[in-house]
Amino acid sequence: MNNSTKKKKIYQNFQIICFQERDLYPKFQNNPLKLKKKIFLSPMTVLHVTANFGLVVISCAIICLQIIVTGFFVVGRARKKVFTKDFLRDNFGEEHEQYTNANIEETSGYPDMGNGRYSAKLDYNSWLHFNIAQRIHYNYLEFVASILMVTFLGGLNFPILASSFGFAYAFGRLLYSIFYQSKEGAKNIWRGLGAIICDLSFLVNFILAILCGVEFLTNGVTFEVI
Repeated sequence: MNNSTKKKKIYQNFQIICFQERDLYPKFQNNPLKLKKKIFLSPMTVLHVTANFGLVVISCAIICLQIIVTGFFVVGRARKKVFTKDFLRDNFGEEHEQYTNANIEETSGYPDMGNGRYSAKLDYNSWLHFNIAQRIHYNYLEFVASILMVTFLGGLNFPILASSFGFAYAFGRLLYSIFYQSKEGAKNIWRGLGAIICDLSFLVNFILAILCGVEFLTNGVTFEVI
């Protein structure tokens, strides 16, 4: 096959894409060979993200912020409440200073995460309060990577749906965090509702991510950045 034939074949393969994208890439509209060279990772694949994908990015960012805030405000507040300066000084002050030559009152109970040596001296109510706060944060940590991934992947093809359930997940986490700290604890109905919202939101975005992958495999959909 000579060079002229090759160029003609490439032009035929890409002329439809050039026509569709002439408004997006005007400098390439008369040069499909340059379009292929500059945009295509391969002759079959281009990344396509619509403006609505911005909602997906925002929902993922909110989830990232929320888990950090949960650590600071839920766990941090509980830590200051149970590991007071008086408690630490009276129970571990001399021993801590002996081994570290430092004042234990400023440690806020670190590195104890709820089941360590400091916690063993807590009364049951204080121990329970602190461990519930830790559980709220740990539970979020267990799921955050998964919800971010399925929201992002599902959002490639279904940005409105995926971002909606991303926002719903953040709302469910808020309910879970607030009402788990109530007197009823895990039995609180609003805490349970928050957990259900989170689980359903994850399940829906998981399905959207799978559907997105199946479409890639079966239809060979071309994606452009717009």
